[in-house]
Amino acid sequence: SSIFISLTGTMQGGPAGEMKIEEGKIEGAQVSFVVNMDFGKLSFAGTVGGDDLKLKVTMGGGDMPPMDLNCKRVK
Repeated sequence: SSIFISLTGTMQGGPAGEMKIEEGKIEGAQVSFVVNMDFGKLSFAGTVGGDDLKLKVTMGGGDMPPMDLNCKRVK
């Protein structure tokens, strides 16, 4: 069985400023969380490994196609 870790905190979002991370969890290399914006909910899901975080971002309601987001830790 894998270990489940809650993910909490905030995310910086340009003009929206600081946004609260909700429903966040890490299970093995899988990461997922939700950010509620004025225009709807953004869902982030993906994997973390080494210095890389690869996420797929989907907007609630499905108006826009999913977007890939690749992040790298700055050392």
